[in-house]
Amino acid sequence: EHVSAYPGIVTDRSSSGNSFYIEPYRLAALNNKLAVAQEEERQEELRILRKITLRILERETAIAEAEFSLGILDLLCAESEMVERMRWHLPELSATPGFRVCRLVRPLLGEKAVPIEIACGAEFKILVITGPNTGGKTVALKTAGVAVILAWLGLPVPAGEGSMVGEIDSVYVDVGDEQSIEQNLSTFSAHVNNIVSILKEAGPGSLVLLDELGAGTDPQEGAALGIALLEAFRERNALVLATTHHNPIKSFALTSPGVETASMEFDAVSL
Repeated sequence: EHVSAYPGIVTDRSSSGNSFYIEPYRLAALNNKLAVAQEEERQEELRILRKITLRILERETAIAEAEFSLGILDLLCAESEMVERMRWHLPELSATPGFRVCRLVRPLLGEKAVPIEIACGAEFKILVITGPNTGGKTVALKTAGVAVILAWLGLPVPAGEGSMVGEIDSVYVDVGDEQSIEQNLSTFSAHVNNIVSILKEAGPGSLVLLDELGAGTDPQEGAALGIALLEAFRERNALVLATTHHNPIKSFALTSPGVETASMEFDAVSL
């Protein structure tokens, strides 16, 4: 009730309505000076930052070139460390599509990785990988793809001496579950949708990685579809690595020219 009698400016009111917050007149001048000083400070910061930015832009080309050179040096140091510490190797190059990697390991598994040897393209174009769950089929698939792409980039691969990578112009992958409620895609239809797009583009210089071929539907129908897909890729002369549990696909691989089988094992003791 005494708010109008106090020499000051009302700035707010309490939630109960019983109190007012007032700035005394004698503080108003000081607060005005503070507001002006803060604005001057902000303008000075902007002026300094603008000046620094212009100085940097004057050296934009030199800075970009230095950054690029540092990136190359960093890459070379990383390559050298992989070669010396991890015993990675630069693979031999070949003009024909295909690859052969010896003592290949999955880098993310570290020292626990079990080396494998895997090849495709010389005596056969399609390799069907079988074996139990947790046996390493999918890891073998992914690791082969990683090795090919690293070799593309001129980088050492996590493999031993004697490895070779040929001229492969594209890598197509169907690994994992891409089911989508929004797109009305089940696990099976998502796989089919992806493989159809791969079939449209894959050719003689392509490497196709197919995980769990024919999975996600009735086993007999899935196996029949898997065999048909392998035959379609064989007609296109593409390199194919495929994993499967279906016995008809295994039988097809054992009896068909240009198709080979490989098997992974699971060590129940060491896991």
